[in-house]
Amino acid sequence: MKAKWLQDVDLNVVESYDEKTDTTVESSEAFKKDEVVEFDIFDDRGDSVNIQFGDGSVAYGVFKKFFVEI
Repeated sequence: MKAKWLQDVDLNVVESYDEKTDTTVESSEAFKKDEVVEFDIFDDRGDSVNIQFGDGSVAYGVFKKFFVEI
């Protein structure tokens, strides 16, 4: 889905996960108000969602009030 950010948002994004060592590679990603991005929601938790970007990276606990589907 395509979404537009309603405010500036900084997300902790998990880029990869190694099951063998139970370690993750994470980074902070900044998105600006009105920026359009594409992601899939894979877990709806009420007020927040877990999302996956096209490159496979994920962000957990993204509040729905931060974006609108377009």
